[in-house]
Amino acid sequence: MPEADWDEFHLYGTALLECLLSIGAVVISAVNGPALRHCELPLMSDIVICSNDTEFLDSGRFPVGLTPGDGINVLTPLIMGLTRSRYFHLAGQRIGAQQALEWGLVNEALKPNRLLDRAYELAEMIARQKPMATRTAPPSFTDGQFETFAPASRALGSSAVY
Repeated sequence: MPEADWDEFHLYGTALLECLLSIGAVVISAVNGPALRHCELPLMSDIVICSNDTEFLDSGRFPVGLTPGDGINVLTPLIMGLTRSRYFHLAGQRIGAQQALEWGLVNEALKPNRLLDRAYELAEMIARQKPMATRTAPPSFTDGQFETFAPASRALGSSAVY
């Protein structure tokens, strides 16, 4: 992609993550298998469950000469810690389901044939709550956590390409 196109591409990526954060409902991710590119998308959910064979990797940025951006650079330090986040990106670390569970990236790691049923169980449990609670609870956990999200992500702009 020509360098001139990266600013627009980056803008759309950042806008996507900001939209995900503003969804007025509890979001559940059920990750079944490898999440090797843009693993920040499922990890931004309110509840994240995965199959035992899931792996998380950021293969589309630093390993190919790009700066981690589009929000993953803000999200991963929040959910796994700064030192782990830097190693994850810079060393191209694969994080398996068990390690993701131990580090708090996911809430449950299940057999693949159990994953979708469990996601529906969680959704049904949450759906029994009052609508106001399901609408306002998610931002009560994330408000303020991502204040640096947009500026930090946008600051990369076209400098994300080398």
